[in-house]
Amino acid sequence: MYPGVAMEQATSQAVFYPLRRVRAVGRWMTTWTRRSLQRLTGWTSTDGWVRSESEQAHPYRPTSAARYRRWIESVWFVSALFFTLVALAVLFRSRQVSFLPSWAPANASEALGLAWQVQTSIAAIAFAGLALVIQLASNPPVAIRSSREVLYRETLFRSLLLFAGASNVTLGIIAIWLASDGGAIIGFLFCFVVTMLFIGLSYFRAAEHFLDERRAAVRALNLLQEKLSDGLYKLDVMARANTRLADLFPGDSLIRARSRASGSTDGIPLVIVGQSVRLEDVNYRLLQRIAAKHLHRMWLINFPAEATQEAPPKRVEGSLRDTAPAILLDSRINEVVPAGGHIFTLTASLEADDPRVRVLENDLRGCIRLRDGDEDDDERLRGELVTLKDSLLSTIAAGTTGSLRQGLDVYSELFNRILASTGRIQDPSILFSFSAYGPYWRWLQRDVREIAVSAIEVLGRRGLYVTVDHAYSLCKLAFKSGDYDALREFLGLYPAYLTEVLGQSSDDALAEYVAVSLQNLTQLFMRAEVRNDMQARRLVEEISAGVFAEMMRICVDTERSALFERLLAYFGVPSDLIGGFGAADRKASESKAAALLAVLAWTLYRAENLHASQQLEDIAAKLLRLIPAHLVWAAYVEVGEGVLGQGRPWSRWELQTKIPLQVHMMAFDSYLASAALMVAAAVGLVVPPGVPSADDASRAGSLLNAFELAGRLSRFVPSFTFQGERLEQQLKALVDQRRSAEKQAIRESAIESERVERFISALREAMDESSNRLSNTFSRNAPHEIPGDGTKLYLNTLVPREFFVSSERVLAEPEMLASNAAYGMIRGENKFIVRSLVDGLAWQDAGVAEIARRAEALKEEASGTLFLVVLNSWELADALGFFRGGVQMGQQQGMFVETDDGIGACVACDMNLVSPLLRSPQPLDGVGEWQFLRDHGVAAVVRDYSGESEEPVAQVVVGVALEWTERPEGVVGFRISDTVAS
Repeated sequence: MYPGVAMEQATSQAVFYPLRRVRAVGRWMTTWTRRSLQRLTGWTSTDGWVRSESEQAHPYRPTSAARYRRWIESVWFVSALFFTLVALAVLFRSRQVSFLPSWAPANASEALGLAWQVQTSIAAIAFAGLALVIQLASNPPVAIRSSREVLYRETLFRSLLLFAGASNVTLGIIAIWLASDGGAIIGFLFCFVVTMLFIGLSYFRAAEHFLDERRAAVRALNLLQEKLSDGLYKLDVMARANTRLADLFPGDSLIRARSRASGSTDGIPLVIVGQSVRLEDVNYRLLQRIAAKHLHRMWLINFPAEATQEAPPKRVEGSLRDTAPAILLDSRINEVVPAGGHIFTLTASLEADDPRVRVLENDLRGCIRLRDGDEDDDERLRGELVTLKDSLLSTIAAGTTGSLRQGLDVYSELFNRILASTGRIQDPSILFSFSAYGPYWRWLQRDVREIAVSAIEVLGRRGLYVTVDHAYSLCKLAFKSGDYDALREFLGLYPAYLTEVLGQSSDDALAEYVAVSLQNLTQLFMRAEVRNDMQARRLVEEISAGVFAEMMRICVDTERSALFERLLAYFGVPSDLIGGFGAADRKASESKAAALLAVLAWTLYRAENLHASQQLEDIAAKLLRLIPAHLVWAAYVEVGEGVLGQGRPWSRWELQTKIPLQVHMMAFDSYLASAALMVAAAVGLVVPPGVPSADDASRAGSLLNAFELAGRLSRFVPSFTFQGERLEQQLKALVDQRRSAEKQAIRESAIESERVERFISALREAMDESSNRLSNTFSRNAPHEIPGDGTKLYLNTLVPREFFVSSERVLAEPEMLASNAAYGMIRGENKFIVRSLVDGLAWQDAGVAEIARRAEALKEEASGTLFLVVLNSWELADALGFFRGGVQMGQQQGMFVETDDGIGACVACDMNLVSPLLRSPQPLDGVGEWQFLRDHGVAAVVRDYSGESEEPVAQVVVGVALEWTERPEGVVGFRISDTVAS
């Protein structure tokens, strides 16, 4: 042990434990003082604290009323105020200051005592009266929050209690000990008069609450909105803080931030908590200093040979003992740490009870701020939203639509506050995520749906009108805010309400009210607003088409063919399918055509898999001839790959018919292709002009694969006969045209040097990794070409040109080709070597066991230089202790080789007697620029093929030359014979 480390351990053991309590008290006093100053002045020290720095960089600006309330309810503000009054009273008494002697009371002490008694009596009665008023308060029809809680806040009950209590104590102190003319004035004005005014203000605000119910509701809504904004702000601050921590402490640093759910438990846990807590903040500057001090000392112990380095090494892979010490932050900001959990983990080769570990843990406690894990502001907000929802459900049960409308307007205001707080515009192609809004959006959306469903069930037509109008206002709100994620979510209310209506009533008039509202919103309002914004118009059209597709799907599920035709009219079909001359008009037509194609596919899916009926037949027959021929191809493209395709509603339709928690084969894409084929057979198909793209050829291939299914589905529409011969020829011609174009492009493209290099590199790796190359055992690499008539082996093959030319259609990796080339070369070499070894060899026939016994005897005679080549027989290889791909049996070596004759045998070679085999790369004259792999004894070249070929190809040649210096000697051959007894 190093002397410095030993001294440190002794000092820690002697000093650390007695001082621990003192330091804990010091930390508590420091924290108490800091938080007291924060409450009193609003100042915070943010140096190094991640969350505090984020709050300072993006400060939250509460309303003026909230700031006013914070000051009034501050214990420190009131204490400072009355401490100042007492100090003034002391000054006035010591200096005998006199104000207006003729008006001053004859006895200041008696006057102050009387004022003190009167103030005490009035305050006691006032508090009792306010408490009774709050107790008797009843909730309004739409209870945004509990009326008692609202009244408690609006009457400033807490502030009044604090102020009156402090003023009473102050007035008593002045009356008993500090009576003077000046003390009488300040005591009367600030302690008596102000308290009476405060009491009067509280009763006035209580009267306002009872006399103006609307004003009380507005105040309650404002408080709830303020709490929502505060929650969203905290979410944003926590996200920024956690991102900053991840940037400061990446996964390869000595301090690493990670989530509790994803981290390993290896290491020494530090800062173990006794109860559930939340990690409120982390001081990264202090944490870096602590890590620099402690980890460097631990590193000197773990890596003494590297103690001369200036800084500890980065993390290295391996066991805990071989890993450089590191501190893991196992919790994220605002993450709950359960009782018994830990905040940090130390990875170091130390014991948990090592004094250095305890010192580190004690220092780490100063890097974090914790708060009670059970404190959850979101749960309190959720309770208020539950109160609002329950009051609306009670209103619905009472049958009052006015209160229902008023309550839903409250939800609109809350949604508006969320959208205004986030202020983001998302790409509509991204599926909606609640994480951007925290849990609040999910709560509100779920409550609105529950209230609407209840209203439709209980109130019928009246409830439907109110809820649909509210859905209209929510969509309008999201549209004007530019948040298309929210717009998609709100538009989803229309299909939900339609489902509920059709489940409750057979009257299509109620369902049509939903459709008319959606038409007014999408076709009249939103389309007019984005007429001059082509991108926004395209997005609106696509999102609207998805919602209408969902509503038509509901009509299919409930088999309402008459209502389905009415929906088509509201959807602008077939008039809008004609299309305009602008790009936006064409995209709108394509989106609607895609929605119709998806609904047709769903109709056919239900007819075949669930239930066929006359209603479904009528709907399918209607849809077959609605899409014009020039839109069929575009609709098929859009239905799977447009913006709708990424978040398309029909992607979920099939799952709704499946049993949960079971594996299913998804087949709806095949029904989409079949629907497109049936429409094309009915109205015709216009394919894209010019040379088809690779995607177009792929789509045509999907359509060709769906011909059989389309023919089977056509029987569900007796009025339609599927005749696809001409259509099949048209699609095949498109695929052939694309393939011809691709072939020509590949044929004309130059071989890519990057792919050639990948092939050569992979060939080298395959040769290195091969364990059954006999030439590695018998040969020595020749520095030059082999003189004389050596045996030249070549792998000369034509391969698809896509291996060396990038192609959109074919995935051909040069590495795969190199692996096959190496296998072919090694197989050819092995055949040559085995043929040379057994040429003229006198075979000894024996059974497997006898061959194994004789091989063992030869091994002893050869003194460990015997090499066995087992041919074709895995039984013999097992008897000799071989493994597939090579073996090492003590000093005895061997290899398994397969030959064409399939005869099981074993060739034993004494490597002291067998002559060396020369091996060198062997190019082929006039073929091209060869690359020599001298360490592996081969040469390789990739070049253009000049001959005739139907497919675009490239020529790959790999060459090697092999020559024995002398005829192999010291070789014994055993051949397996079943007739010879073992």
